[in-house]
Amino acid sequence: MDKYEYREKTEQIMKYVQTKSWKRVKNASMLCTVSEIYEYTGEYQKSREILFIAYDRSPGSRKILYRLGTLALRLGETEEALDCYEEFVSMAPKDPNQYILKYKILKAQNAPLKEQIRVLEEFKKAEYIEKWAYELAELYDKAGMTTECLEECDDLILWFSDGVFVQKAMELKIKYKPLTPQQQ
Repeated sequence: MDKYEYREKTEQIMKYVQTKSWKRVKNASMLCTVSEIYEYTGEYQKSREILFIAYDRSPGSRKILYRLGTLALRLGETEEALDCYEEFVSMAPKDPNQYILKYKILKAQNAPLKEQIRVLEEFKKAEYIEKWAYELAELYDKAGMTTECLEECDDLILWFSDGVFVQKAMELKIKYKPLTPQQQ
């Protein structure tokens, strides 16, 4: 986006902010941006209201549906989050983000660790992302599954070798076993 487009979009957003007439906005992408702004400022209810309008404009958007689910969780609406999850899975049965949304729901419900672990293990089979790999290692640790925790830490260190979650994985591993010379 060049400076002219950026200025134009900013002016449009400011105009809508002043009039608070988001229902007139036809562009779902702009509505999603506004929703993100509200979310970053902690105004989750307003963010969700804008996302509902965006979803009406673009009912097949799984990105919007996923965000609606996570916002519902932030607002303590686990039933609504479950509805979003079910619709997300029916819309995109092969999208690995379904596992993350399911995990967030289980975590919000204080579901047993075994269930949470199972969902993140399924996600790991589909996609390996360091944040969720570390989350899985932590769950193994909390569940007393030391061998699995150490294996997950080793995998994380091997695959990513550097970064915040690699550092955390090293710290977690040191609780039980020293790092290998390569890991040091």
